[in-house]
Amino acid sequence: MSKLVKSVVTQDGQRHEVEDKNVVKSFESLGRESLGESFQADSYIDSLAKAVATTSVGNFGSLNSLLLENLDATMTSVLFNKRHLKIYNSIPRVPSAQTLFQWNRQLAYGSGRGALGFSEGGSPAIFTPSFQRSNATVRFYGVRRGYTHQMVQVGNMGGSFLDPVAEENRSGTLDLLQKLEAWITFGDSNWLDVSGANVHYDGILKQLNTNYPNHVYDLQGSPLTYENLENYAEELVTTGYLVDFSNLRLFANPRVISDLAKLNLQGQYFWMNSSNMPQGWRPGTPVNGYASQHGVIPFEESVFMDPVPFGRVNSIATGAGQYSVYGDPLAPSTPPSSAVTLTAVAAPSGITNNLPTGTYYYFVSAVNANGESAVLTGANALAAVTTSSGTPCVQISVSPGSPGATAYRIYRGTSSNALDPSVGFIGINYPTSAGGVINTSGSLTSANANTPGNSWLDYNETIPGTSNMMLLNLSAEDIVIAQLAPLIKFPLALISTTVEFFLLLYHVLAIKAPERCIFVKNIGQRA
Repeated sequence: MSKLVKSVVTQDGQRHEVEDKNVVKSFESLGRESLGESFQADSYIDSLAKAVATTSVGNFGSLNSLLLENLDATMTSVLFNKRHLKIYNSIPRVPSAQTLFQWNRQLAYGSGRGALGFSEGGSPAIFTPSFQRSNATVRFYGVRRGYTHQMVQVGNMGGSFLDPVAEENRSGTLDLLQKLEAWITFGDSNWLDVSGANVHYDGILKQLNTNYPNHVYDLQGSPLTYENLENYAEELVTTGYLVDFSNLRLFANPRVISDLAKLNLQGQYFWMNSSNMPQGWRPGTPVNGYASQHGVIPFEESVFMDPVPFGRVNSIATGAGQYSVYGDPLAPSTPPSSAVTLTAVAAPSGITNNLPTGTYYYFVSAVNANGESAVLTGANALAAVTTSSGTPCVQISVSPGSPGATAYRIYRGTSSNALDPSVGFIGINYPTSAGGVINTSGSLTSANANTPGNSWLDYNETIPGTSNMMLLNLSAEDIVIAQLAPLIKFPLALISTTVEFFLLLYHVLAIKAPERCIFVKNIGQRA
């Protein structure tokens, strides 16, 4: 596929052409680039099909024998047309020949601190390079979908405006990818499945916190400024040795970029009011990038830069502008108030952030692969807890746990109404087994707080209502998604007139150079 370019206009009015990274390649194209022109994605599917071969079993819209289908082209089409799926679309993808993806990283050429000179007849000092071998396990992600045989018949008779099979393929792909879009950023391998197995990989934020925490910045509620961006660009140059910004992208919540646009308005007011504009004036200039001292940083708005949709509790529309708290039908049960303990505590040693003195309401939901429960709200809400200068943190425990829950999401606000604008997501914690508790015996420490099975400690690490952004250098040398196979449609045996299937994507996110990635959290809103 030929390169696409986008124009970025900087503050000085200069236009720069940069490559648009939202270019989608199929798994087959990736394989041919890496493994040669003879590579065929369907060969992967053929091998899998032989392993699960079944005869005389009805299947799919055609109702032919059971066959695996390669839906890589469907995924490519969805990605190319649904531009809100920007993060997964932008990260370079490479084929992985096995479930353990491995790469080598050179850490040093030698020693940059030694002397070079040596005496006549002597020899220079020996300097050896330093390498590190890393790996990541491919994980198996997917969704279960289906359509009825009756609907297929209606479609075949021309009684439906849509092809039910094609529409379900597309809807299922979007369902999978919208979840994946957020997981790439906020995923956590501590989230086990109901059997207690490790089935997830860490997302960008978790990998940076683990491998390069200096590149996770906390604005603690302050708005993002151009000075911040200049500092981040300098950091990428000095610690990541990044001299070419052509692959660099900034992904941010739309509100973050809108706030940067507000910084230009006052200057525009002054300039326009000092000029004669008989045709009228249309204020505002789109901010689509920033020209730092070291290179141009294009901006990409993403609606998936929150750990949960819009950072709010699970809700559903009930009318024009009206919402109510909602629980997904197959989600675990909501933890009752008798199971949740809230205690204001002193900050453990090593924790410097604190909650401002005040009264807070907490909302806890239970989550697993089937969705998220409702939270208790209004008259049934959990009792409020008040912090002070001596007890500026809040410890949250859930015991007994909710049957089937593999995680508990926690929200905080200053109202007992869960839908109040002050209420937002602050964290997630994981039991060590499905339906388990998050409860600490004895005092929390900075080492055990918020670890699986232990109580959640709210010390204002995440501020409700704030936003996030990240800078990624989208080069295959620095960050990749390694795919074991293309998107697969995996049929299930027919046991009713509902035709069910899996949509499967086997892959893993690998950050090879965390020094060339930056994450910024708790970005406040400019008035």
